[in-house]
Amino acid sequence: MHKPHPVIKNCDYLVPIHVGAGQSDIPTDTISPYAIRDDSGKNISSKNSGYCELTGQYWVWKNTRSDYVGFFHYRRYLTFRRIRLTYKRQKPGFLDKSYARFLLGMSPIRLNSLLEDKRVILPPPTYLEASNLYDQYALAHNPSDLDLALGFLLSADIRWNQYVERLKTSPSGYFKNIFIASWDFFDGWMRFIMPILEHVEGNKIDIFRDQDQSRLYGFLAERLFNIYLWKMQDDEGYSVLNFPIVKF
Repeated sequence: MHKPHPVIKNCDYLVPIHVGAGQSDIPTDTISPYAIRDDSGKNISSKNSGYCELTGQYWVWKNTRSDYVGFFHYRRYLTFRRIRLTYKRQKPGFLDKSYARFLLGMSPIRLNSLLEDKRVILPPPTYLEASNLYDQYALAHNPSDLDLALGFLLSADIRWNQYVERLKTSPSGYFKNIFIASWDFFDGWMRFIMPILEHVEGNKIDIFRDQDQSRLYGFLAERLFNIYLWKMQDDEGYSVLNFPIVKF
């Protein structure tokens, strides 16, 4: 979270994180008295304008440990109900824990059962108007950033090549940096993505980028997550469960 929004209170399995806290003009307690600041402990909070949700993920990676871990947006949550719900958008404030059970269909028991047998919970894939994930990135952003990331990945291990090629043909993929998975999957993701983003950060072309395009590391992570997921499916036998997103 980076600004006030409805928060589910007193829910030990849904914990808000104030991302970019060190650069924010908004006091954390106005977001939620339950919120963690991503500028505490070991952190990259100062990079939030470019890394987006990744500063929150990095904080969790370096400062916590649990069997399972997941990430939503401040206004986008996964719901585990298979029926369409009508939900009235709430003003900033605190929602009772019952919202997690009723609106999201979420509980620790439910999550544990869903995540057995190497499953990753994701929102539905996005089907692209462009021909593939690579072309879609090139149309929306600076393609040299993605080329730099993919080149670094292949220089580290050529065995990623089949997944890089798949990125250039796949007409759909997972976006938003939203997922729930085992700690092992998450730890592997962070070990995969952070060296790539750090390489791009140190070697990208020095061009003007507006506020939106300055979020390139978050955009890159969305595409590169698919590469990591495909390899984990092939090598480690992970499978995917898709659940819809509800907007608060």
